Amino acid sequence: MEDFVAIGKTQKPHGLKGELKLHVEEMFIEDLFEAEAVFIEIKGNKMPYFIEELQEGNSIILKLEDVNDRTAAEFVAHKEVFMRRSDISLTDREILSGGMVYKFTEGFLLVEVDAGKIGIVEEVISLPQQEMALVRYKNKLIYIPMQALFIIEIDEIEKKILMDLPLGILD
Repeated sequence: MEDFVAIGKTQKPHGLKGELKLHVEEMFIEDLFEAEAVFIEIKGNKMPYFIEELQEGNSIILKLEDVNDRTAAEFVAHKEVFMRRSDISLTDREILSGGMVYKFTEGFLLVEVDAGKIGIVEEVISLPQQEMALVRYKNKLIYIPMQALFIIEIDEIEKKILMDLPLGILD
């Protein structure tokens, strides 16, 4: 049986040629633009619809094959949209954590190779450039960049992150 992942929802029809506005979770947009089809749940069944065209602007406009007028678009409007799990590049962990790679490290002890124990990762947040771990160090909340370049090891059993941070980042 095929696994599906909910990626968003169709919104109201756009124009008269069967196009729809589409809300898609940001982490799935790249995969959507690579996909040939999406699945829309109709009466409890996920029905395949081939993508004829996608336009990205203020909102995503979706044109599906065989949905050629406003009436047909209204039939699939305001419905949940799915993709096959096999068509999505994110790992299951990334999907569960909203597309964030290091979200699972919340609660882990961060250890720096030279400075030793830094503190517990209180939260991992996503900024446009990268994910940042918020760690309390010397009674201050500091931001640590979660980049593979700085991470030596993540021990999920011991719940520890060993990092080699650039000079000055802990100041």
